[in-house]
Amino acid sequence: MYAVVRFLDDHDKRLHVIHVHDIEKFDPKDTSDYDNRFVYSAYWRDPVDDTNTESEDDARAKMRAKRLVIPKIPMQETTSDDDPDELVESQTKRKKAERKKQKNDRANAKKNMYDEILKKNLEKAHSGRKPRAQPRKGTDTPSDSGSSDSDELCPKSEILQMKKKKDVWKARTKALVVKELEKDRDMWKLRAEELQHDNQFLKQQVASLQRSLESKLFKLAVEQDRVPCSRGMLSETLKHWGQQKDVNTADTEKNLPRILAEKIQDLLKSKVRKQMFDDQAQ
Repeated sequence: MYAVVRFLDDHDKRLHVIHVHDIEKFDPKDTSDYDNRFVYSAYWRDPVDDTNTESEDDARAKMRAKRLVIPKIPMQETTSDDDPDELVESQTKRKKAERKKQKNDRANAKKNMYDEILKKNLEKAHSGRKPRAQPRKGTDTPSDSGSSDSDELCPKSEILQMKKKKDVWKARTKALVVKELEKDRDMWKLRAEELQHDNQFLKQQVASLQRSLESKLFKLAVEQDRVPCSRGMLSETLKHWGQQKDVNTADTEKNLPRILAEKIQDLLKSKVRKQMFDDQAQ
């Protein structure tokens, strides 16, 4: 296995292909099993033999085929005498120090934000305070807050006043909600009564129309029984019309009673609707 490396001491920044065995403490399992930002110690030897020419050529072809991404290594004074373990330890300490610094910066920023919020709230609270009357000479007036004239504490009387205002607003809000609910309840109750009345009226109208329709159908059936030849005349008329138009009227003649009943019902319904419209117009 070969690796493409760059020596820090070279000023021309050339890339070299060396065997992984020539890199100290470097034994990766695959091409991604290593830290590309760590500085390794490596030995350079001239390729005097060609036992692994194919693998080396592949590495060089890969280097020529595309532009390799070279990670940025922190520039520090390193010599060939530096111990790799010391380099690893120094890098670990530096990372820990950076993380600790970031943590402290976040904590300080949060503390500053809370201090700023507290300062604004105190300024807002003190801006609404009324100036206190000057005490008379020779008399000691106790402080409302139980302490000296401190600008960082709210007086006890102001806190009690705010609590009273809160209770008053809470009671007013509750009373307004109850009034609105009572108004809505009365409105919906009245609406329900109106709907119930309309429903009862419609039921009465439907029952009346049903009785009227049944009575008229009964009268029509009696009249048909009195004139038995009327159905026969219709059947003969239908046959004559079919012969004139060259149309088969057998199915129509078979369903003639049902068709006559439907037409009669439609006629009666239209008369009832017309009567309802006339009554509403009056």
